[in-house]
Amino acid sequence: MQRFLLNALIASFFVAGMFHFINPKLYMWLIPDYIPYPYIVNFLAGVVEVALAMTLIMPQTRKYGAIGVILLMIAFIPAHIHHVQIANFASEQLYINPYVAWIRLLLIHPLLMVWAYWAGFWYGEKAS
Repeated sequence: MQRFLLNALIASFFVAGMFHFINPKLYMWLIPDYIPYPYIVNFLAGVVEVALAMTLIMPQTRKYGAIGVILLMIAFIPAHIHHVQIANFASEQLYINPYVAWIRLLLIHPLLMVWAYWAGFWYGEKAS
């Protein structure tokens, strides 16, 4: 089960990162207007997510990857707040339910940070 959870975290960040390239419109509307160069920011977010997924694979780099995931999640907080602010907005990509936006900000986002911490520090120690 522990290996499955680690692999699920790696796969989640890899797939999410790849979607920044495959379907950038999925993320573009989540980038707040005050952030300059949204296309570059979106591209770089995808690169970072894929790179962090790769660092989580190797036990030697897993702690750095976990720290990176936690820092990335902190950096994404403005986008999640923006997501809450535009809830009930229907884009051509999807409809945002306000409850989903709040759950994503207050539950899923912190859960990803705890999951990354576990993968980098707790799992890394127990699996070595």
